[in-house]
Amino acid sequence: MCRFIDAEKATEANPGGFSVALMRRVMGINRSTYYAWLGSRPATAERQRVEDEPAAEIREIHGTSRGTSGAPRVHAALRRKGHAINRKKVERIMRERDIPGVTRRTRDRLTKQDIMADHHHAELVTDALKMAAGHGALSPAASCAPTGAASTRAANSAGR
Repeated sequence: MCRFIDAEKATEANPGGFSVALMRRVMGINRSTYYAWLGSRPATAERQRVEDEPAAEIREIHGTSRGTSGAPRVHAALRRKGHAINRKKVERIMRERDIPGVTRRTRDRLTKQDIMADHHHAELVTDALKMAAGHGALSPAASCAPTGAASTRAANSAGR
């Protein structure tokens, strides 16, 4: 917004422009906000000039990797070259200067998901909920019934 006000204000180069006070009022921007932004412009320009050198190095590293390196790899390469730079700064410079890294494609799953396992699990949950509510029959499933010699011994000892 402040950039727009600065571009459209009435000056000798732009005699058809509007007053700063009018545009601030219309846009709802405080006077202090506009003048603080205006005062920070030299510092912003200086910061931009200082970041041009790392940006050139970042473009070079990015180019040698055929445009595939992202911020972490570029940051590591800069550190190996002896530059003391923060990874987040590398990310910001790459973002502001439109230097994209390549994101890996997602891999296909190596195993297929068993749809029937989810179905049987859902049946167990609904059966348990029905039993808890008192609507389900409380009978052991056929697969849970004891079989073999151990069950015959248990049945024989129960009858004695």
